[in-house]
Amino acid sequence: SAQRVFRGVPLTGGAVFAKDNVYLAGLLAVHTFFRWALKQRRMDLLRHLFAGKLTLHDVVALEPHFASGAIAPPRWLPPWMQHVHGLAGKLAFSLFANRIHMGRVQAEELSLGL
Repeated sequence: SAQRVFRGVPLTGGAVFAKDNVYLAGLLAVHTFFRWALKQRRMDLLRHLFAGKLTLHDVVALEPHFASGAIAPPRWLPPWMQHVHGLAGKLAFSLFANRIHMGRVQAEELSLGL
């Protein structure tokens, strides 16, 4: 029998979409990096993320080159990145959400129908 090659998960179901796991891991890493940089008062590192296609490791490793001017700063920053207060506002919701005690959450309250 011929095998089908496709992207994602089998159409018959029963498998996790591995890309979702990768996205979630990336989201958590970026969120943690943003919180760390804010705490360290290193908005410069966060702005450098918008200079090109960079990983979090790249931003830290290339920091001396940004500081020397060898790498140009980003031409465009989203409005929420232009000021520390905008970024803090974006992160505030997630900090609030992290304080929700999951042991007290009932499936019925989430309208999951479980």
